[in-house]
Amino acid sequence: MQVVFLVADYPMVLEGLKKVMSEIDKNFNIFSFVCPERCIEKSKEITPNLLITDLYPTGMDGTELVRRLKVEADSLKVIFATDYYKPWRVKSALKQKPNGLIFKNDPVEEISNAITAVVSGKTYYSDAVKDKIFEISFTLNEPCFTNREIEVINLIAKGKTSKEIAVDMGVSVNTIETYRKTLFNKMEVNNSVRLIIKAIKLGIIKD
Repeated sequence: MQVVFLVADYPMVLEGLKKVMSEIDKNFNIFSFVCPERCIEKSKEITPNLLITDLYPTGMDGTELVRRLKVEADSLKVIFATDYYKPWRVKSALKQKPNGLIFKNDPVEEISNAITAVVSGKTYYSDAVKDKIFEISFTLNEPCFTNREIEVINLIAKGKTSKEIAVDMGVSVNTIETYRKTLFNKMEVNNSVRLIIKAIKLGIIKD
């Protein structure tokens, strides 16, 4: 029996995925989580065969989640779900070489095909993902960002100082300054205003 872990921010998304999986095979043993840490705790009790997760679930970078789960399940298969209109997220996902990559707004049939293919040992990227990969290879040169870097960018955009950001994130001011330098280098800018402008263009700054 295949043990499947589902990780998403919204219960409605998890219920939708469970419904799709039950239509593929009613024998899947499915566990769903809103909190990535709970997912990791559960892996110590039962070893997952497949993980379907948001690339950036709340509270933890998806790549970090995969790394930690593979401590208990080194043969874990992974399907990432990400946002359609954020090409830098597609690049970030591809760097992890997942078994499957889909967009959150892909048709149910496409999501079903991805699960079926990955469970059978194949790699599957949805048609929309393939189109975006083609676009990226010819027109884009954006950097990839970690979940923490995205958080720092959004806090900078709110006008917060490094000290205030450090308090919000529970880290030192030096750590935040290091994040700033890294982000300036990645974005090829030299001040916070230019950083914010570029982040808006890339769709990184949340509403």
